[in-house]
Amino acid sequence: MKHPIVIEETVNGHTAHSPDLPGVAAAGTSLEETQRTVRQAVAAGDSRRLVKE
Repeated sequence: MKHPIVIEETVNGHTAHSPDLPGVAAAGTSLEETQRTVRQAVAAGDSRRLVKE
């Protein structure tokens, strides 16, 4: 399943979250790190969501 990701630049790097998955967020010092960690967070959040449904 695909979920939209919102990535924002901050003073210290980037933050990211998925509006579809409350509580799923990530941060990194580089865009690449943030993208990698938010993908992992979305995958974990999506699997928890499947277990609950």
